[in-house]
Amino acid sequence: TGNYDITINGLGYAYYDDNHGYGEQRFVPIVIRASVTADGTIIDTLTVSHEESKGFGAACGDEAYYGQFDGKTEETYQNIDAISGATLTTDGYKKAILRAFACVKIFEGGDPS
Repeated sequence: TGNYDITINGLGYAYYDDNHGYGEQRFVPIVIRASVTADGTIIDTLTVSHEESKGFGAACGDEAYYGQFDGKTEETYQNIDAISGATLTTDGYKKAILRAFACVKIFEGGDPS
């Protein structure tokens, strides 16, 4: 069809409690699949897997969040509602989407920058 299905890795953020009142915050993987047209419009997105904290970054796994990218281009993909309380996860997701656009440029013979 001339479209591309791209699986990309992103980084989210999670808080892990060790059950002793202490916790660890760290970056965790998010795997995203984006279907993008040859001219750079997102047709569909899906969060394949993630390790985000429940109640915060886990919203990246909900269609209500990742579905916002559908129909977006490199110029408009940042015009989405962020995940409340999960700025780093939102930023990581957006960076992954940006990499999908770079992949399409490469596939189409252009410069990814």
